[in-house]
Amino acid sequence: MRRLLLAAVAASVALAQIPDYKNLKYPPLNPIKIPPVERYTLPNGMTVFLVEDHEIPVVRAQALIRSGSRLEPLQKTGLADIALRVMRTGGTAARSGDALDKELDRLAASVETSAGEGSSSGSVFVLREDAERGLTILADLLQNPAFPQE
Repeated sequence: MRRLLLAAVAASVALAQIPDYKNLKYPPLNPIKIPPVERYTLPNGMTVFLVEDHEIPVVRAQALIRSGSRLEPLQKTGLADIALRVMRTGGTAARSGDALDKELDRLAASVETSAGEGSSSGSVFVLREDAERGLTILADLLQNPAFPQE
């Protein structure tokens, strides 16, 4: 009985030291700085949104295509995901998937494709000095994918 009483007293002392959440004070949050977004329309009708951040010397670009799994027929569920995975691993008409991987490794870059519910995407992440090469690879992959039989 004595132990139970001591445990109850210890618990009440511990609970008394917990501050009420209503009385907690927080410092003001840092202001959110939204960078300016530039919008361009290319001659082919593609819309480009550009957000610049010069803190680190990398370029990240993403192309969104109005497609995705919501357009798949029921009997072909998963087709968009498989197609976009094979698009990346299969390479392009100009280079095989293995050759593409070697070039991206040499550049310390990545190019990826994926399918979502309402869109598909292709993206590139590359050092600034290799941005033109990385964007060329992404464009080649999106425009000229090779879907090898093997």
